[in-house]
Amino acid sequence: MAAKEALQLDNKIVNGSITLALCKRLVAKHIRKQWQTRWERSATGRATYALIPSVGRSVQFPHVRSCAVSYIRLLLDHTALNAHQFRMGLSSTRVCECGTDIEDVDHYLLRCPKYDSIRCDLLQSVQDIVTYCIRSSNQGLTASLLLLPWNCEDASKVRLF
Repeated sequence: MAAKEALQLDNKIVNGSITLALCKRLVAKHIRKQWQTRWERSATGRATYALIPSVGRSVQFPHVRSCAVSYIRLLLDHTALNAHQFRMGLSSTRVCECGTDIEDVDHYLLRCPKYDSIRCDLLQSVQDIVTYCIRSSNQGLTASLLLLPWNCEDASKVRLF
């Protein structure tokens, strides 16, 4: 059925003949379009949708398992932060220990005063990486570079995964 619908949508077919490769591309295109529509209309997974609104894109995960698990937990909004624990009935409050806001991922990563110094160190590290990549002709700035443990002295030894 999907193949027939895909054939009706494409004008590249001459005299009713179609190659297997073209048929596969048309079916894949149609399925991806349906998948995207379902993803946009879904009532679940909105935290992940906010970060990854397009389907079919591969996501690179760090090779260090603990980092990858943390990253996935953030994507799925399944964390040990009070907002999630409260939603699950495991905490009596959604408010952060700092008392300024609800303890969700956004607050934890960007605004919590408890982590200001760590956040400054992180931002400085990212700035160092960006500066290195701009000055260096042998490496471009990639997400992989930002996810790796970084030491500017070892920049020439960095091996991307």
